[in-house]
Amino acid sequence: AFSVLPDHAQLLAETHMCSTPGAPGHDALVCRINRFFPALGYMVVNSRVYQAVGAPRYAMCGPDGALCREQARGPWREIVDAADAAYDRTAACSFTSFVGYEWTGMPHGQKIHRNVVFRNDRHQAVPTNYIDTPTAEGLRRTLVAECLDRGDGCDAIAIPHNPNVSNGLLFRTTREDGGPLTTDLAALRARLERLVEVTQHKGDSECGLASEDELCGYEKLPFAKVGEESSSLLGGTPIPPLSYAREALAEGLVQQRALGVNPFAFGLVGSTDTHLAAPGLVDESDFVGHAAGTVTHRLA
Repeated sequence: AFSVLPDHAQLLAETHMCSTPGAPGHDALVCRINRFFPALGYMVVNSRVYQAVGAPRYAMCGPDGALCREQARGPWREIVDAADAAYDRTAACSFTSFVGYEWTGMPHGQKIHRNVVFRNDRHQAVPTNYIDTPTAEGLRRTLVAECLDRGDGCDAIAIPHNPNVSNGLLFRTTREDGGPLTTDLAALRARLERLVEVTQHKGDSECGLASEDELCGYEKLPFAKVGEESSSLLGGTPIPPLSYAREALAEGLVQQRALGVNPFAFGLVGSTDTHLAAPGLVDESDFVGHAAGTVTHRLA
């Protein structure tokens, strides 16, 4: 058995600072809101990932966000240590716990998340986050520079998830500035993104709503991005092409003919994404849902 519990990289420092008395920024306004009004604080703090590219850090992070990048090292060390403690190093080798984090991009509700998973105990000194590095291309280049090409055996993959609510952005065939996809960039994606998460409790991402395959009727969400749940019955944003894995696999063959490299040659994986740090809690009769009880617990 194996598992990884990837926390959101862009708020590691802020969460630590707000919840640790004496930490820099502990008395900042956003921290006080988060402590005394948890439900409101959750929305305020997480609003950063819903913004477009260029969302600023909170003032408590200091000039250019340097303080938050430094403060993220402590929580990251806790994640690394927890994974190391759970790893079964006996002869039975019954459980492998991977070190990882989530790069959480969601501009205007368009989910372009990637779960970064490291192959061994060699990893980045601090995770790459969406606020400082707000493009998937930037994430890939940073992983190469700070891990893959480091020369000490560091290796990683970045697993996209929930392409069904990416509004077609997760499998894009252009550069993020709108320019044409190049052979080098296609190869970089193929090197790092060798798996795609096709199912979890936020919907199935294997094939689209119009698929004629009767097996594709599983857990379909009728909207293109997060935040349109209530408006989907009234029309909402039409789901664009390349929002599902099957579409991307076919498009990869087209790109290979054009570029000589298939950027969408990937395997498939399913996950829970319940934000409970309990990957085995999946029995249908006991399923408690997404982040169940967390806000209630804080209020109590």
